[in-house]
Amino acid sequence: NLHEKVKQTAIKLGKPVVLQGESIANNIQENPYGLVDEHRFYAFNLIIDGVRCEYSELVDWCTENEVLVVPCVYTGSLDKFNSVEDLVKFSDGTSKLAKVKREGIVWRAKDVSFKAVSNEYLLKKGE
Repeated sequence: NLHEKVKQTAIKLGKPVVLQGESIANNIQENPYGLVDEHRFYAFNLIIDGVRCEYSELVDWCTENEVLVVPCVYTGSLDKFNSVEDLVKFSDGTSKLAKVKREGIVWRAKDVSFKAVSNEYLLKKGE
């Protein structure tokens, strides 16, 4: 159980641990991934004692604890994007989980993380 894995890590380290991520299931957002009686959680942040772990540490912890990690779409500086519109446009595209429009991209930088929701996804859903 995911809660137990996070709790055990906190006990082992003697520090508070937070795991952030997204859930997908057949009863979430009209099930674009076509899941049948299945729930999946994909982690995108691991925070220990108030400090966000590096992506490699997140991947290591998730591998050790058999937790899925959101697929990596881009690695590099956010400096190449000149505006919020550029970030949102980059979030358009096909999901790495299935052949469907992706909902967006979770961006992780040194001191911040956020999600840019794809306009293509929103337009497809009529939102």
